[in-house]
Amino acid sequence: MELGNRTKEFDVVGFGEIMLRLSPTGLERLSQCETLEKRPGGSELNVVSGISLLGLRTAVITKVPDNDMGRFIKNKIRFYGVSDDCLIYDQSDKKRIGIYYYESGAYPRKPAVMYDRAYSSINSISVDEINPAIYQDTRVFHTSGISLALSRNCRTAAVENDMVHKRYFHHRPKQPYPFCNFQICSAGCGVTAGMIVDQHDLYCFFSECHDK
Repeated sequence: MELGNRTKEFDVVGFGEIMLRLSPTGLERLSQCETLEKRPGGSELNVVSGISLLGLRTAVITKVPDNDMGRFIKNKIRFYGVSDDCLIYDQSDKKRIGIYYYESGAYPRKPAVMYDRAYSSINSISVDEINPAIYQDTRVFHTSGISLALSRNCRTAAVENDMVHKRYFHHRPKQPYPFCNFQICSAGCGVTAGMIVDQHDLYCFFSECHDK
């Protein structure tokens, strides 16, 4: 079975922050280690990179600083098979990448995470920076609850993405399958997240994932 809808450029496009994950090697403690391994992290990137492993085409909308850390994120996105066409580069004097420190657990000690993401570049994203053509080029738009809770700018951009994607589906030629909006409640922040897709595309999408 051929994967993907070849009439659209992407099967899934995600929206959210991509951060820099810094971790001690092995089972060392953050309070004791002297070196840290760096890699990109973020739930939306995890979703689209996982889907790309199934043979589907994905992209991610995010904003990263226009510096070496931003280029590191871009290169890793490409390595994971995710398109970087939707990346927005922050050239302001306040540009920065969000960081989280992850410490692996060793029983009975649990894993630990510390975030340093305040005022990161994603929080200055605006709707005008996102090419609206992306909504016609994807079958599924995905975001998460934390993306809506990061800042007013992120929430506005994510909600606008959602509404534009809905308007695109509503104005398509009539389809034999009704439009549907799958949402997942995000506990603790009072917001919802999910995928915007019509039922036919959703059925085909999960069928292809299962077949793969």
